[in-house]
Amino acid sequence: MAKPIRTKKQLNERLDYIRSIAEAEWCDSEKAHVEQDKLLRDVLVGITSGAENPVYLAGRALEVFNIEFSRWYS
Repeated sequence: MAKPIRTKKQLNERLDYIRSIAEAEWCDSEKAHVEQDKLLRDVLVGITSGAENPVYLAGRALEVFNIEFSRWYS
């Protein structure tokens, strides 16, 4: 279920959450990757439903790719 991100505060909280997963002593890369995907989806949903600053949210959401953890694709 999508949780639309419509504000800078919501986005910053989610980015901080993903950082906390990635920086934990035992990084759960799979969880971080899932949360990354959810963040990107939720930003898009937020933008399409009237986000306060869509350009900022889109650009800032891409910063999730600067958080270091293993990403696996199949």
